[in-house]
Amino acid sequence: MKKSCLLIFVFGLFASGCTTLDHADYDQSCATADDCIPALFGDICSCGCENLAISKSAHEKYQTDRWDAYDYCVGLYHCEPCPIPGPVACNAGKCAMAQ
Repeated sequence: MKKSCLLIFVFGLFASGCTTLDHADYDQSCATADDCIPALFGDICSCGCENLAISKSAHEKYQTDRWDAYDYCVGLYHCEPCPIPGPVACNAGKCAMAQ
């Protein structure tokens, strides 16, 4: 997660973390579609489903960052379950959601 997401308010010394995950922060390289997995990017506190793909090698970092970001979510949303993510692809050495 980018350090720029951390905001510190001097008054009250209240720290607020970022709840947005940026796709560019994760490895997306692949040789085949089997090297890729779907993942959710954007504001993870709102209702959303897997919308982009990353390399399986980045999954552990992604999971850690996602759970860290959840710590900063305020309020609970009642979200409908996500459908099973669409297939992933490896396009020119880069993971993507298949069209």
